[in-house]
Amino acid sequence: MSSDNVLLTLAFLAVAVSVVGAGYSLWTVANFNDWLVGLSPGATTNQTIATVNITIVQNLAIEFTRDVINWGNGSVASAQTNANLTSEGQFDRWANLTPANVTSGFVLENVGNINGSLYVRTEKNATNFFFGPSGPIGLGEVAYQYKVRSCNTLSGVINCTVTGRVDDTADSCGFKNITFGVYGDVNAATTALGDLVCTNFGFGPETADALRIDVLITVPFSAAGTKGDRMIATAERQP
Repeated sequence: MSSDNVLLTLAFLAVAVSVVGAGYSLWTVANFNDWLVGLSPGATTNQTIATVNITIVQNLAIEFTRDVINWGNGSVASAQTNANLTSEGQFDRWANLTPANVTSGFVLENVGNINGSLYVRTEKNATNFFFGPSGPIGLGEVAYQYKVRSCNTLSGVINCTVTGRVDDTADSCGFKNITFGVYGDVNAATTALGDLVCTNFGFGPETADALRIDVLITVPFSAAGTKGDRMIATAERQP
């Protein structure tokens, strides 16, 4: 046999081996896929995969769900130097000309989904509330205070929470710079966040997430005109 015939034979054998090898590889892959999906060779069923994902964002959010205290028109009773009013329905030495039976303070709730540290401040102190930055005019004791407590501390007071909300307490809120359930002077902070009321203002719906804030004012007889202020609550994310 000539060398040319030998080379031709070897080439033919190489091609044949390649074809057989490729066919075997395809057959093996097909049978392996069938094994993966638990199917016999030649089945018409196939398989594909989809995924489901969601990202839950932490939301720090508080809201005054009751945000107005308005005692209406009135004046210090005759021959008195001052009058005391509270948002709990107390009127002492006050001649109320347009009766406004205020029996509910502010209601503050954590409507987010994360606990936070709670701060409270006002924009005015007692003197500025009644007389402005120029200071007091004439005589008469003045006071401007607030009290933080759970919503149902006092019997006979309308429940200040709504369905699905739970009262916060001194223990659950982690009260800090104020005394729970006791009136104290407002903090008219201009740059700081104000009083650190509690360190763990929780969120609902099944945990303590609601507070009531009442206000007390002592009106001096020498004050006149419409008086007002804003109470500002700030929640800060815990470290």
